[in-house]
Amino acid sequence: RELEGCGAPETVEAVVLCADLVRFTPLAARLGPEKTFDLMHKLWCRFDVLVKKSGLYKMETIGDAYVVLGLPGSAPPPP
Repeated sequence: RELEGCGAPETVEAVVLCADLVRFTPLAARLGPEKTFDLMHKLWCRFDVLVKKSGLYKMETIGDAYVVLGLPGSAPPPP
């Protein structure tokens, strides 16, 4: 069955991962803007690689939060 108006198949099950860095605000204050940006960029790039290898979908990055969606039957792309 398709959801009204969007043409996407209905999905009953999904996995959502919300990753949030503990004590990020004090860390960012200690590191300063440039080092904080560099740290976040490196971390999110590593997460992006893992998400792609796992056949997941990155929904959002908001500040220090990273949100990923996994659907049943989703498989990693062939090597």
